[in-house]
Amino acid sequence: MKKAIIKTTIIALGSLAAVVLSACTDDFVTVKHNSSEPLDEYFIDEGRMYQALTAAYDPLEWFDYFYQYDNLNLVSDIMADDIYCGGSNEGDQPILVKTHYYTATSTDCCNQIWVIAYSGINRACHVLENLDRVAGMSDEHKARYRAEATVLKAYYYTILWKFWGNIPYYDQNLTAPYLAAQLGHDEVYEHIVSRLEEAIAMKSLPMKASAGEEGRVTLAMAYMLYAEAVMYQNDTSRYAQALSYMKEIIASKQYALMNDFAEIWKESGEWCSESIWEINYVSEGGARS
Repeated sequence: MKKAIIKTTIIALGSLAAVVLSACTDDFVTVKHNSSEPLDEYFIDEGRMYQALTAAYDPLEWFDYFYQYDNLNLVSDIMADDIYCGGSNEGDQPILVKTHYYTATSTDCCNQIWVIAYSGINRACHVLENLDRVAGMSDEHKARYRAEATVLKAYYYTILWKFWGNIPYYDQNLTAPYLAAQLGHDEVYEHIVSRLEEAIAMKSLPMKASAGEEGRVTLAMAYMLYAEAVMYQNDTSRYAQALSYMKEIIASKQYALMNDFAEIWKESGEWCSESIWEINYVSEGGARS
């Protein structure tokens, strides 16, 4: 009996030793990131960079609801007296009521627009700061991603510029202590149009998105954003350039006015011939704008 017990113990210890020795490999001691990956290890191929670019687009749909009802069209209209901000009483969506009457404060305001726009800027900056580190990407794809991220960044800054005027502006993501100088609205405008001019000069954006890529930044969208900013600023020195961009869109014959203007507001009118750019959403039935 004692021999049997000793023999069994020796076999068990031998098995344990074999398991321990087989486990002592490089894979066993390599640390895996369970919940995230360091930024400097993430951008290893074009697929990862495409994910980053997609992430830069994602905040566009947050404007509808992101802890607040901050829909851009709604907030803009109640500030312009195009609609009356009612509700059951002034306690019903008080932030919108205060915005309507221009009694908003630094804490009681549509602050999620600020959060969303800077989230988009942060993500666009990640694309721009890491593009050249990705091996195997063609120069053509790099140029298009760079132009898209640049225009998206300008779009997010345009939203901030319109709602706040003087804002912190930066072209590279901030590092600790995460401070940036607040620029005047005229300075912010110059940065916005300069970024758009840079993206346009890259000559890497298609005039119109191909089928299946609707919602991506196009040259026509960049042109329209440029014209909007220039007209909003009343920058007459750039009117001629903006007009030439509009003429170029028309001359491309890739866009056309709808016969029935009302049709563009219907679901069937999404991405119609008159649509230059729309923000895409995802529903249970699939992708939609």
